[in-house]
Amino acid sequence: MPVKNEEKSQIRLVSIPDGLDPGDDRTDVLKVTESILKNMPGHFKDLIEKINQSNDDEQISCIIADATFGWALEVAEKMGIKRAAVWPCWSRKLGLYTSYPEAY
Repeated sequence: MPVKNEEKSQIRLVSIPDGLDPGDDRTDVLKVTESILKNMPGHFKDLIEKINQSNDDEQISCIIADATFGWALEVAEKMGIKRAAVWPCWSRKLGLYTSYPEAY
């Protein structure tokens, strides 16, 4: 379900299932990755379609996704939606570089 702030916002945070059962071991990186790649793209596409069909005035016009979730960008491309990748870990590296330039 969308999470809404008290104020009117055009950004909604939602979750989609990764395909694993609640009791599954999420420390098994291979299992989690395979499940995400198998399940999340379809759920993501369905969510976009549901939102876009629910209101003509509120259409998803851009997808911003972590670069490690390339499948989200592929779904957006197939649906003709603008997309952008972000690389959050770069900000951490940039912070280290500016704080300790002699380390690089």
